[in-house]
Amino acid sequence: MNREGKIQEERMQFIASIAHEIRIPLGGIINFSELLLNPSLSREKILLYSNYVNTCSSSLLLLLNNLINSSKLESKQGIVVNGFIDLNTFIEECTRHFKMQSELANISLVLKYGLIGHATKIITDSLKLNVILNNLIGNALKFTKNGEIKVGYLKKRNFLEFYVEDTGIGIPNEVKSDIFKPFYQIKDKKNSSGLGLSITKSLVELLGGEIWFDSKQDVGTKFSFTIPYKQIFMK
Repeated sequence: MNREGKIQEERMQFIASIAHEIRIPLGGIINFSELLLNPSLSREKILLYSNYVNTCSSSLLLLLNNLINSSKLESKQGIVVNGFIDLNTFIEECTRHFKMQSELANISLVLKYGLIGHATKIITDSLKLNVILNNLIGNALKFTKNGEIKVGYLKKRNFLEFYVEDTGIGIPNEVKSDIFKPFYQIKDKKNSSGLGLSITKSLVELLGGEIWFDSKQDVGTKFSFTIPYKQIFMK
């Protein structure tokens, strides 16, 4: 097969994968929204169905954000837009919907903060940091059936080192060199676009950091990444 034919085949596979991945959360939103219209629903079921709609909506939004970021990175339009955030509050907010998902899956989601007080007031691109964390936590939930997921960070010299650690299925040794490649999908996970980790790596590097992981099959995986630590100094 020539290069043009291969590109066309990859494009068709990608479109089919994206269509499938959009259909799953969108179907969940439609089905459970219809169930919520039942006036005789108990409060417990209303809460359960509402959480599921929220989970599906978050998954759909993450996919769309990945597609947008992929397009921007390919066209070299990826730029850093820095702003002020309180890091601990930011992590609490961007993991809120994952707490709902983890509760539904009976998985513990634990947050670990490495700084307190004014040291948490930093300058960074919050949108890109949010996408990075969302991709890593979303992957951890996808591949973890029981146990816990830890999300946290530490300050190391002039960098913040974040980590997302799970007790999931782990990454096979033979594919470890491939998982950051665009469109790569772990076997038996074809309902994934294969964009998440590739975009995550690109965004981390765009912010001036590095990303790596340590994984053992049937034990778990820990993804770590750094970004520059730029503290807000008050006069």
